[in-house]
Amino acid sequence: MSSIIVNGMHCQHCTAAVTKAMQAVPEAGDVKVDLASGKAEWTGSAAVEAMTAAVEDQGYEVKKN
Repeated sequence: MSSIIVNGMHCQHCTAAVTKAMQAVPEAGDVKVDLASGKAEWTGSAAVEAMTAAVEDQGYEVKKN
């Protein structure tokens, strides 16, 4: 399982937007986003760079975990 830290999420709408963006990346697999910790995880083989770009396109800041 791979993960990144997403900064700037404040509500369930934010987690839903990040989850949807990450799920749209090919080979993402199962995606789990935790609002409290900011941790976003995925089970597939999608590259960290692809997942980071998808989240940043939604306006959030990403730190590689």
